[in-house]
Amino acid sequence: YQRRVRGFQGIMARQTQNLQKLGEQTYAKIDHIKAELFTLTYGAIVCQLIKELDSIEEVNNQLEKMGYNIGLRLIDEFLARSNLGRCKDLKETSEVITK
Repeated sequence: YQRRVRGFQGIMARQTQNLQKLGEQTYAKIDHIKAELFTLTYGAIVCQLIKELDSIEEVNNQLEKMGYNIGLRLIDEFLARSNLGRCKDLKETSEVITK
């Protein structure tokens, strides 16, 4: 039994390392922006939303929707560039994304 457990742990460790390497390779392919540019752009968006919307609650709701959509796009782009096959279930999808 212990031999099987150690064998399974070895397989999982190798799979984790492979996914980490794949994630690093995919990250290297993606264009990056400077943190200052991102901060200024985000700040400008927040200021504009505050001017246009009536309450801070509405601003927060709009920012949450924007963040959700950005997250979806990032994950879609990662999966498209990484050439991974189709994930079988939500657990496998979350493991691929986190590694």
